[in-house]
Amino acid sequence: MPPPIPKYLPGFTLVELLIISAITAILVVAGLSAYRQAADRQTVNNSAELIMSTFQSAQKRAQISDKQCDGIYLGERVVVSTNTLVTSSLCDGDTVTLETITIPNVTSITSATIIFRPLSGGVDLGGGTSLTLVVTSSTGATASFLLTQSGTIEYLGID
Repeated sequence: MPPPIPKYLPGFTLVELLIISAITAILVVAGLSAYRQAADRQTVNNSAELIMSTFQSAQKRAQISDKQCDGIYLGERVVVSTNTLVTSSLCDGDTVTLETITIPNVTSITSATIIFRPLSGGVDLGGGTSLTLVVTSSTGATASFLLTQSGTIEYLGID
């Protein structure tokens, strides 16, 4: 004779399984959103580090008068436009482009021409005493830099 079927079987009801599934889905969506925001911030941070290192390298080359051109050395120029940085050595009557750097995942950046002067370390910002560069990524995150005429390069952070 077969054993009797118990009135209550151990396990979960359909309602309990639906509640657990709904809670899991909410947690997954929240986790993906946080991950996407962190990835966006990291992308902007990587672009900011690339820009900062380019500025610092040009400034250092100017301070030690590491000229790559012929004539009287005038400094190092960094031209910032759309998503590129172009660095070059400036001499009286001669300009030599050193490198063109493409900044990935950037949709806009404040356009500027910056000249790091030799020896004194001063910076020609095109007439002003300071310049704020704003970098905007393809996701809308922004990072800012402050350059002053005295040669200070400051990373203001990500907004």
